[in-house]
Amino acid sequence: MSNEKTVSDKLDVLRMSNEEANKITKECIETALIELLKNEDFEKITISNIVKRAGVSRMAYYRNYSSKEDILSSLINEFWNALERTFTPMPTLSQVDTIIKIFDTLKEYQDIYKVILKASKGDHILKSLNEFIFNVAPDDSLKSKYSAYMASGLLYNIITEWIKNDFEISSEELAKTCIEFRNL
Repeated sequence: MSNEKTVSDKLDVLRMSNEEANKITKECIETALIELLKNEDFEKITISNIVKRAGVSRMAYYRNYSSKEDILSSLINEFWNALERTFTPMPTLSQVDTIIKIFDTLKEYQDIYKVILKASKGDHILKSLNEFIFNVAPDDSLKSKYSAYMASGLLYNIITEWIKNDFEISSEELAKTCIEFRNL
């Protein structure tokens, strides 16, 4: 029975469009890197380790990525796209509820965040956070610029510690703390 299912599953995959199959391949490769990073340093992980864990060929790997760093870039993009989606439909939410929603999204994508940190690419997160905050800054003044750097550094460090410490306080408590700090 399980042999029939395996053959059936393989036939279903073959029937998929190339785009769907490619998406599954990418997800397998990304998941493999995430899983490998739980026990191994980024530098020690090889392409062979990734393709073996993902269950894909080297050719499939190289059709989608040229390096391990490309996988990280893809994960970072996925992470930021998810965060940007949380900002879009929130005109009726209060400031605290908006921050809670952001923290909840971060919690959902914690594996990706941890992978980025473990690969020593946290600077990519901070850079993206800087860009995001600069885009919502009220003006181009020096004061706004330094306020944006302060806000992004503060958020980066809070988020990083919160995730590293396995969410020792709730999204709600953390959001309220951020608002209180901002109001000092």
